[in-house]
Amino acid sequence: GSAQGWIHTDAPIVLAVSGGSDSMAMLWFFSVFRPKNIVAAHLDHGIRGEEAREDCCFVGEMARKFGAGFISKSLPVPEMLLRGESLEDGARRIRYSFLEDARKSVEGWGIGVAHTKDDSAETFIHNLLRGSGVRGLGGIPSRRGFVFRPLLNYSRLFLRNLLAFHGVPWREDSTNEDISHLRNRIRNVVIPLIEREINTSAKAHILGTAGDIARFRKKEEEEGEELVSSAAVSLPFCSYACSASFLRGLDEGTSAVFIRAAGRIMGLKTLTRDRTVNLLRLLNSDG
Repeated sequence: GSAQGWIHTDAPIVLAVSGGSDSMAMLWFFSVFRPKNIVAAHLDHGIRGEEAREDCCFVGEMARKFGAGFISKSLPVPEMLLRGESLEDGARRIRYSFLEDARKSVEGWGIGVAHTKDDSAETFIHNLLRGSGVRGLGGIPSRRGFVFRPLLNYSRLFLRNLLAFHGVPWREDSTNEDISHLRNRIRNVVIPLIEREINTSAKAHILGTAGDIARFRKKEEEEGEELVSSAAVSLPFCSYACSASFLRGLDEGTSAVFIRAAGRIMGLKTLTRDRTVNLLRLLNSDG
């Protein structure tokens, strides 16, 4: 709390509460340790019908019980996907947009999201398999912009035991058991297999590696920002430009750092390692 900053402010704090155990633990935690000016924000993604409507009612009732404000919205997420966007990526984009709108509406200090140790380990494996490169392997950041994650040091099992001890209910999302989704396969099949067959401490080792990579990623981001700034050329109607000769003068590793940094300042989705390498080949080819 002290490192993230939320303990030092009386301004409203928006908490993303789905009704699952992790987010209910976060709502309970803030209601006990930082109860002033908390608002539970809940988004119905328009996927699970009556079950989702019951989730919304549950979160609203629990928010009132804990003395928190409540903001909810229902959106047809599958109909709002961008061209080529997966349901998972689109749902994340739309959810964070909703949370930011909720924060602005109450002039909030920040947005609490209930990611846990388990989510960080799952994200590491997910990004490793997607070819996200170093940037995707640094784990989930504790804080970025207005978004902070107060539960990253806790496991899902610990939080569920805590809720059970204090008699706080939660709702199970039926889609969490659907292993047709990659993240659910990682959670329900891959990680249990690794812990059972290879190493019971696998999650701890994954998180340790992610922490090391996060430090390297920070250095890379700083290097990339310096490169992007020094190479910038001002052109009308262009969000960013630099000369081709500058790019061709960089070695392969530095070029990749530059491309990732330029993509970030333009708000582009992080390229996979393969796509970055292909883009470098194009930049260094004739014409």
